[in-house]
Amino acid sequence: MRASIRFFFVAAILLGAVLFASDSRAGATVDLLFIARNGGAIAPTPTVAALPGDTLTMAVRMRNDQALTAAVFSIEYDLDGDDELDVVSASQWIGVFLASKTLDVFTPVAPLSPTTATFVGPFQGFSSNTSLPRTLPPTPGGYQMGTVVWKVNSGVNDDGADIVSFLKLGIDGFGDAFFNQIDGSVQLNAATVNLVPEPDTAALLGLGLVGLVLMRRRRIPLTLAVGLVVAGVGLPSGESRAGATVDLLFVERNGGAIAPTPTVAASPGDTLMMVVRMRNDEPLTAAVFSLNYDLDGDDELDVVSAFQWVGVFLSKGTDVFTPIAPLSPATPTFVGSFQGVTSNLSGPRTLPPTPGGYQMGTVVWRVTPGVNNDGVDLISGLLNPGVDVFIDARLEQIISRNLRFNAATVNLVPEPGTAGLLGLGLVGLVMLRRRGLSRGGGA
Repeated sequence: MRASIRFFFVAAILLGAVLFASDSRAGATVDLLFIARNGGAIAPTPTVAALPGDTLTMAVRMRNDQALTAAVFSIEYDLDGDDELDVVSASQWIGVFLASKTLDVFTPVAPLSPTTATFVGPFQGFSSNTSLPRTLPPTPGGYQMGTVVWKVNSGVNDDGADIVSFLKLGIDGFGDAFFNQIDGSVQLNAATVNLVPEPDTAALLGLGLVGLVLMRRRRIPLTLAVGLVVAGVGLPSGESRAGATVDLLFVERNGGAIAPTPTVAASPGDTLMMVVRMRNDEPLTAAVFSLNYDLDGDDELDVVSAFQWVGVFLSKGTDVFTPIAPLSPATPTFVGSFQGVTSNLSGPRTLPPTPGGYQMGTVVWRVTPGVNNDGVDLISGLLNPGVDVFIDARLEQIISRNLRFNAATVNLVPEPGTAGLLGLGLVGLVMLRRRGLSRGGGA
């Protein structure tokens, strides 16, 4: 009987339909959590306030309460026809290894379907070993199975849930360790984008009033006051202009959002989410780069998952700036190549600069016992010879001195238990010292 169920499950995977027998036990939860707004990290939340034109990064997470052999689900949005959101990019994870020193993985079996005006998905994970079977175990914080970047449209309002997770009939489903269907035990959560008053308008009004006050009180030239209003907070950035800049920024630790930073303190066993961002100061026709890590041989980090963006539309037509190949398999020192290439070289259609740049990928790391404070642990660059390159609007290669590749560092923090014991030890020494002094009557 078990053999026939297994055969049916494998057939279901190949057909893209997960049709299991029913089960009423605890299953899984899908969370849709906004983690960044306009490139700045925010505490993970299913409800966010935004303005037309804002970009919102959403983590698609799955928390399983029991071991799984399959997890497949999708997202729908804008079902009320208000056109509140557009998908900028959507990507799913590459999966995770199910056991050390084996090739068994829990991974997608197909790419995401083309995004529509209301649909994103399906996000997938299947066990590659159905004979044992190898299952996906529960883990604190769950698994990030995908990322969606949204652009907020002028139709945004406060009418309730805008994005829902769901199970698409005949395709989506969850299977437990015995290949039983547990769809009825899966909690599918929603997310909401609400409209807030336009702060930029208030800011410009404030700057205009400042300019007028300065004109009135200090008699400064009209052109300077107007320049203040138009330029806003156009302060020098302190960074020399480059053709493009790659930033490696940690945005989460153990599932909790942190302010984007290239340097983070962590303990062995921690998981760290890092966004891979590219900021271009000029239009580009191609941007391809890679990451190296653990080059010192200390084995400080392991890759849990890595995925790249699906790209962006370059106009209202069909021209896109998109990867042309999947990421190469990660090695103990390499992740990449992260890619974006224009689909229209005849124009050419180019990738324009945008505030905050573009998130071209996400990597989740696990901190290993080798972590220490020896300096930089991850670097970006043109590290894949013959593949990595940046090309400008004239279809000319951008020379290295006009590219800035930033690094990232993971430092060791004292284990809380160790720090506590150390503190108690110091307290004990101080007490012994003081008692000795009081008995001896002096130093």
